[in-house]
Amino acid sequence: MAYALSNAVGGGLRREDKIMLTVFPVDLNRIDVEMQGSITKEDMQSFLEELSRVTTDMERGHMLVTVSEFHWPSLAAIGFELSHIGAFFKAYRHFERIAVVCDKTWIRKLSAWEGHLFSWMEIRGFTSEESDLALHWLEHGDAQQAA
Repeated sequence: MAYALSNAVGGGLRREDKIMLTVFPVDLNRIDVEMQGSITKEDMQSFLEELSRVTTDMERGHMLVTVSEFHWPSLAAIGFELSHIGAFFKAYRHFERIAVVCDKTWIRKLSAWEGHLFSWMEIRGFTSEESDLALHWLEHGDAQQAA
C-alpha cells in the first residue's frame, strides 16, 4: 500500500488517495482533526508528528475531532500510541477542550469517559447535527447556552 504525506492544507496520511487522519491548524489555539477508516501505525505516527508540531506554541487550545466511517485501529497503531503515550500527553497538555463530532453513540460516550482521564481538559461528544453546538462549546465552554 502506498503512503504519501499531504501538506496542502494540513498534515495527513493518505492511503490510496483517501485521507485517514488529518490535522488542519485553524488558528494559533485551535486545530481540526478528521478521522476516517481504519487507522494504521503509520497514520498514528504521522498524527503524533503533526500534533506535536502544531501544539508547540499553543496555550489553552481547542481541538475539533470529526470522525466518519470509523473502523478499529490496527494493533500496530494501538501499540504505537501506547509506546509513545508520553509524547501524546505532552501534546494534549496544550488543550483545554476537545469536541468529538461523530454519529456513533459509543464513540461519543468513550470520548466523554476519556475526558475524566485528563484533569486539565474537557472532552465532549456531539452528533454531526450538533456540530454548531460543538464549535460554540469549544469557543465559549458552555454547550447549554448554544442550544
